[in-house]
Amino acid sequence: MVESIMTVKVIVKQGEDGYFVASCPSLKSCWSQAKDRQEARKNIREAIALYLEISYSGTVKAPIPSGESTTSILPSGSRSRVGA
Repeated sequence: MVESIMTVKVIVKQGEDGYFVASCPSLKSCWSQAKDRQEARKNIREAIALYLEISYSGTVKAPIPSGESTTSILPSGSRSRVGA
């Protein structure tokens, strides 16, 4: 099986409650949150991976993005890199 890297835009903002909220605009309803920015990035990578797994499986109709920028989603077990 061939696995590829997909790059999508991720936005991380700190909310009024102090928590960091991460979203992926190209994946509708793909959000996560955490107490710090690094954990929010980790959580959104996991949310994106699950979203794409479901999208590609065909069990749920979810749009697959045409690639953007910022966060690289790597195959399981690989080290992920997040841009600024």
